[in-house]
Amino acid sequence: MEVAAKNSLLVCTQLECETTEEMQASIEQAKVEGADLVELCIDSMEFSHISEVDKLIQHPTLPAIVSYRYLESPSFFFFFFISFLYPHFPL
Repeated sequence: MEVAAKNSLLVCTQLECETTEEMQASIEQAKVEGADLVELCIDSMEFSHISEVDKLIQHPTLPAIVSYRYLESPSFFFFFFISFLYPHFPL
């Protein structure tokens, strides 16, 4: 997926939704409104298995930054999530 820079400026929209369905609808709305990429704040979501989040990023309609702000141990989940999605990511 190619991201075209408009005058070296990209618009990123932060999305906080409770379900994967709401998140997908918000991604589509952000695209319609002109966002170049989105931040998927998955800490706001209620999901029972990581595969639900995986569905959001397997077939993106916009480039995405995936963030998770876990208060007790922020680095643990981040590294788990990155290693799950990108097994060859150098940690």
